[in-house]
Amino acid sequence: FPCFFNLILFVMKLVAMKKLYTDTYKANIGYMAIFVIVAILIDAFTDPAMASLSDNSRSRFGRRRPFLVIGAIMAVPIFTLSYMPLVPKGIPATLWYGAFHIGSKLVDTTYMIPH
Repeated sequence: FPCFFNLILFVMKLVAMKKLYTDTYKANIGYMAIFVIVAILIDAFTDPAMASLSDNSRSRFGRRRPFLVIGAIMAVPIFTLSYMPLVPKGIPATLWYGAFHIGSKLVDTTYMIPH
């Protein structure tokens, strides 16, 4: 089931979030595209690091379960706050989008790579 819920979040982020930020919060689409590229580049480095970390971890809960729990807990505020910008319209909203887009990629890495 984690993959199904991840797909729902991915589609919401892919389709609805960009429209929400550009239409409602007047975010700059060019800067948003830069943040998407930066997030993908960060993800390219964090995915192998997370795979190595989860492969070599030892805990009483197992190797992967702690990362799944941490990722699930982190996903709630990250995805909630990404749809509720607490900043003014324009460039601040663009920066908010960027921060939470990168944060959502890191959360995705935390709970999808060990899975």
